[in-house]
Amino acid sequence: MFLLPTYILNLVSSDYYMLLSIANAFAGEIFDRKEAYENRLYQFLANRDEGFYESGIKIVMDIMTKTLP
Repeated sequence: MFLLPTYILNLVSSDYYMLLSIANAFAGEIFDRKEAYENRLYQFLANRDEGFYESGIKIVMDIMTKTLP
């Protein structure tokens, strides 16, 4: 079993880029229902190209191998 530490400071920086990308994509949009926001988020994630996820996964894996014992 592989257990992750409850908190890894370096992972937070990789989350920043994902959240920044979402914030930029949603700029100016107003959601009146939770479902509308969720649908827009699913649409955003589904329309990312493979490189978006591959580079993000690589960044996280690089951080984890440097951080974990």
